[in-house]
Parts: sequence; structure tokens; C-alpha cells
Amino acid sequence: MNPTFESLETKLSLLKERFRYNTTPEQYKAPADLCHCIGHDNYYKARAVDFQQRNPHHRVPEYYLKYADKYLHKFRYATRDRLSYKGQMWLDKVLEELQRLLEKQLQLSPELETDEQKLTDFAFRAHLLAYEKAGIFELSLKDKLVIVSTIHPKDYLSKRGLIQVQKAVFYQMHWYWQFPGMIKRQWEESFNEVSIS
Repeated sequence: MNPTFESLETKLSLLKERFRYNTTPEQYKAPADLCHCIGHDNYYKARAVDFQQRNPHHRVPEYYLKYADKYLHKFRYATRDRLSYKGQMWLDKVLEELQRLLEKQLQLSPELETDEQKLTDFAFRAHLLAYEKAGIFELSLKDKLVIVSTIHPKDYLSKRGLIQVQKAVFYQMHWYWQFPGMIKRQWEESFNEVSIS
């Protein structure tokens, strides 16, 4: 085969892929307002369907189904019953807050969906904000261990995961420094939870 032709064919193939999976601002249609789905199990699936309907020739951002929806169901249906009452309340707040933060950001920056990296980076930053807002640092050590054990190690060991873990540990240590009596209280709560169950 002629090297020039092969090179041209490769370029055309790359252009087709670029056209198929990248969206220019002129082509992009803004996300639907899905505030009515916040708090429901189907929020991320609804986000994926909305994206697919607006962009039938583009891949749905992986974050929606392969991360967010997967962990929503895992936490709500496999982890929730293993948490204390306080941990369950925390979880309910977090699941809703994560959806609220994403929905707000998509309404402010509709093009966020077109860049998988930026969408996932935003979502990972939102995780820690939601955890903190819901009060993760006040949970018992047992609850924290249950939460941590729910997440697959490959997600912790990813670049984003390691950054998130590092920040969470730093914030927790800072919180303990501000409220030194909390370490003892959390140990006692964990011991009492283990004794009762």
C-alpha cells in the first residue's frame, strides 16, 4: 500500500473518530434540567439517557453509569444496612448532595459533559464536598470503615482516588486537631456498635 495513502486513511479514520466522539460547542445541546430526579435511584441513568438522546452519535460519559450509578446502588442496597443510624442518615444526604452538585454544575457549564476528564474531575472534587457537608468526620470509625470497604480498591488506587483519599485523611486529621475529644468519642461509639451487633 502507498505510504501516503495509508497516512491519509489513518488521518481520515482519526477525523471520523473525533467527529463521532467529540462535540463542538455549535453542535452541542444543553442537558435537560433533571432536578426532579434528584434523590432517586434513576438520576444517573436519566442523565445518561438525556445525553444519549441529545447526542446519539456520542459515547455517554462513563462516570454516569460505570461509577456514579454503580456506587449509588452499591451504597444504598449493599452498604446502608451495615451503617449505624447516623451513618445511614449521612449516606442519604451524600447520595442526594452528589446529584444536586452535579445537576447545578451541568446547568452552569452545560459543555462539561462533552469532556470526560473534566466531568470526572469535577465529580471527584464534589465527592469530598458532599461527604464533608453531610458530616463524615463525625461518623464513628466503624461507619467510616464500612464506607471505605464499599469502594473497589482500583478506584482508590486511581490518580483521582489517591488524591481524594489524601485530602480526606488530611481533612479528618485537621478536624481531630480542632476537636480533640472526638477521637475518643468515635472509638467509644465504634466499640459500642460492635458490642451491640
